[in-house]
Amino acid sequence: MKKGILCALALILTLSLSFRQVAAAENVNAILNAVAKVQSFYKKQKVLSSSDEIIAVESIGLEAENAPFTLDKDYEESLKSLDTTYDEDKQSGNLTKGIIALTLLGEDPANYYGKNYVKKLEGLISSNGYFDGKEIAPNYEIYVLMALEAVNSPKVKIVSNDLASKQRQNGAFYYVYNGIVEDDSTTGWAYEALSLADASAYRTQLTKAVTYLKSGLKEDGSFDHTGWGGSPDTSAAVLEALFIHNKNEVLSTNNKSVSYLLNYQLKDGSFKSNYSNGETDPYTTVSGARALGTYKFGSVINDARKEYFATKAARKLSKSNVTLSKKSYVYNGKVKKPTVKVTYNGKTLINNKDYKLTLKKSKAIGIYKATIKGFGDYSGTVKVNYTIHPSKVKVKSIKVYRTLFKVKLKKAKGNVKYQIAYKKASSKKWRYKKTKALSQKVKKLDLGSKYQVKVRAYKTVKKKTIYGKWSKEKSVKLKA
Repeated sequence: MKKGILCALALILTLSLSFRQVAAAENVNAILNAVAKVQSFYKKQKVLSSSDEIIAVESIGLEAENAPFTLDKDYEESLKSLDTTYDEDKQSGNLTKGIIALTLLGEDPANYYGKNYVKKLEGLISSNGYFDGKEIAPNYEIYVLMALEAVNSPKVKIVSNDLASKQRQNGAFYYVYNGIVEDDSTTGWAYEALSLADASAYRTQLTKAVTYLKSGLKEDGSFDHTGWGGSPDTSAAVLEALFIHNKNEVLSTNNKSVSYLLNYQLKDGSFKSNYSNGETDPYTTVSGARALGTYKFGSVINDARKEYFATKAARKLSKSNVTLSKKSYVYNGKVKKPTVKVTYNGKTLINNKDYKLTLKKSKAIGIYKATIKGFGDYSGTVKVNYTIHPSKVKVKSIKVYRTLFKVKLKKAKGNVKYQIAYKKASSKKWRYKKTKALSQKVKKLDLGSKYQVKVRAYKTVKKKTIYGKWSKEKSVKLKA
């Protein structure tokens, strides 16, 4: 009897697990199909007109900076002058979401058209986590934290600690509207932001947040703690957090929540809201794309951070980025020091901010290095040489004999030696003779032949020979 009961229980358990596995597989396929549909929607739309749309497109695995996408001209211009003032109506999103969007586009928000938005954002954050001198509600602070996370700012800890401290006793986060309103969407976003900041340090807060979110699940698959009714926007924000927490758990035990969101997806891949009369709603589409993309690709904010590091790694300086005002000087006893210009993608970089320049002043004949070492948002070390050459030598006279000629030189500046070059006028091959003296005989020449003669100074420094320019050629004819 007992054996029969145990077998029946085992069969029931097996069937239950089997049904769960089938349901999970169905939900995975449904999500992947939904991702493909919303990808198709944005590809057909092509023009991206907000930071939210860039974040959504990147969430679902597309590259907003590549074809078929282009940026709306007005939006593109707005990125060059992001509003850095705090405004609750804008949720401080113009600056913070703009920073996230720029990182996803492969741009550097710390050096974008001469503006350092990262420094501006960091400068608005005080040591107690206040933003622009004000304490702000979690729904605004979340995107401040996400923007800082995208660029791996040292201010992440300050803001994440402040955000974590605002969690309610029941695990919820809130927004303020005629008082504190505990909110599923805000809690979902806060979960994502805190998990990226330090999942281990905020384990207690994250556990409480997930418990709160799960407790808001309604029979129809929506999430609602407010009593106002669920919405696809709220469901998307909650699922985004739950997918980060444990996406397999969502699919195996909570099938209705996924179905609820997907019921709002239209045939073209966009999403409608619960009040849009069946038409595409841009905000709901952004929210749905982010949730679905999080299941397949993980948090888009983490992608932004990886993109930022990749962009910085790609900003490796090379010789093509460095220009010296002059690479060749003639010795005259005075100090020579070229001006160094470093550019990257048409932008002029700043010494002691984007790179460190080491350049030794010198007046002696020799080869010298300008060393440019990138730091901050730039990497790589570049060494570019410039040379101080001996001055040009003048020939005082050439006295000819039958099988030789004697060259007298005017002393060149600096401690140098001399090289005499000579050849028959009818030949192309030069022969050379080196000397320390200002008077030198060149022997074993052909009677009555015509020769071309030129001279230059040289100096050997650290086993490298540095030559000056040749003098003008002189013609001489030996006596017959």
